[in-house]
Amino acid sequence: MALALCTLGAVAGWEVRRAQPRDAGAVARLVRTAFRGTYAARDGPLIGAQMLAMQLSFQSQLASRLATPDPAVEAVLIAVDDAAGGLLGCADIRLSCFEDATGLYRGEAAHLARQWPDRFSMLPYMSNLAVAPGARRRGLARALVQSCEQQVVAWGCDSLTLEVVRTNEPALCLYRQLGYELRPCDEEVHVSVRRQFWFEQVWMPKLRLTKQIGSPLPSARADELTAREVFAQKPSSGAVRSCSQN
Repeated sequence: MALALCTLGAVAGWEVRRAQPRDAGAVARLVRTAFRGTYAARDGPLIGAQMLAMQLSFQSQLASRLATPDPAVEAVLIAVDDAAGGLLGCADIRLSCFEDATGLYRGEAAHLARQWPDRFSMLPYMSNLAVAPGARRRGLARALVQSCEQQVVAWGCDSLTLEVVRTNEPALCLYRQLGYELRPCDEEVHVSVRRQFWFEQVWMPKLRLTKQIGSPLPSARADELTAREVFAQKPSSGAVRSCSQN
């Protein structure tokens, strides 16, 4: 689908578009910098090796996804500079599995929703929202979130869920301004904490936020599948609950 992504940056000199395979390396570096800092080998051999390993692992996974995209269930959106073409920000959105009774996030486990449609739902989930340090306070994060919301509507869904560490006050402020509401969540998330010479993964509480975006819109073209239709086509023991039925 040729999605009309957010145009807030038209005057500011940047645009939001779908990521291509050639963007995988730049996106991986940006995500690493945004969530784990700019540490290198000089900060300690283990820290440098850990950061490189994390970046290369994510880059490999992302390159594979971008090489064989499934636009009916996932999208990686990026904000790029109009003049230089440099990467300014990114966001990842995909249909993910949630347990209805507890709200627990089950990742890409679509088989659960197909096998137990009365217990699990496939819902739009946003992650890896990141903006380059030198490009912040220009409306990029807001534009990326709004572009994800447009994609949700194009999929035939009416809500978007995300998670954030409780201590990330700037992100919480942005999401609340955009209309996201807190949902019960007793889960924790792995966060990298720097020790003297290495990073250690520790558990930290997180918050889950959801926004009801509005009534689903029909697909722009009859030959394009909505999220509901994609999963309905796959072999299953039962119908998958549509994201628009929540």
